[in-house]
Amino acid sequence: MDYKPEDWASTLDATIEDITGSLQMIKGIHHRWSILLNSIKLNDLQRCYFHPNRNRKYPLHVALALYAWHGDHHLAHIENTP
Repeated sequence: MDYKPEDWASTLDATIEDITGSLQMIKGIHHRWSILLNSIKLNDLQRCYFHPNRNRKYPLHVALALYAWHGDHHLAHIENTP
């Protein structure tokens, strides 16, 4: 992991109960993602980017699969929070 999640979880903005702002941010980001993803061509999924912290290249199709898994992982945390 490239950061310490517990450090982020203890910041003031992470401890407020009103999540309206966070939901608006996610909605906006996903709107932009849908525009981008609907505009790319199949061949674009083979393009790579370099992740400097991991010293590794990732094809776009792998990065998108990881992002989808990450979203599902966060949703599972939310759904399993008492």
